[in-house]
Amino acid sequence: MFGAGIGLTKHRIKRHVPQLGWGIEMRLLLAAASVLLLVAVAHAQETTAPAPSAAPAECGPIPPDPAMPDGATISMARMGEASDAFSAWRREIREAHECRRLQFNAVVERYNAVNQAWGVQLDAFCARRDIRCEDRNGEQTPAN
Repeated sequence: MFGAGIGLTKHRIKRHVPQLGWGIEMRLLLAAASVLLLVAVAHAQETTAPAPSAAPAECGPIPPDPAMPDGATISMARMGEASDAFSAWRREIREAHECRRLQFNAVVERYNAVNQAWGVQLDAFCARRDIRCEDRNGEQTPAN
């Protein structure tokens, strides 16, 4: 007997699957409706890239490391002061890091925009001159 310890038998756990009697037309209609729903959901998703974040013009200096306490001999009061100093340093270092991250991202965005504009102009030049442009070290240049 299956599941005798909990009072179940094979007969009791069999499931009855009802026959819906759907023909091929109904199945095709359901499939088409499912595809239409998926297309509608995909179309509704936002496909635009987020606006580039404005990077600060200048980041402050990286703060010096805080003085490390001697954990074996420091008093409770001094450890509290050291902990406050460490928390302030951590806040400043995170701000400096975020500023530099934003600057780096701005540089990458600028590089990509200028590189793309250059590619468009190079393609126009090559098409006008009816010459072949080739990829040389990752850069497009007019062929000689």
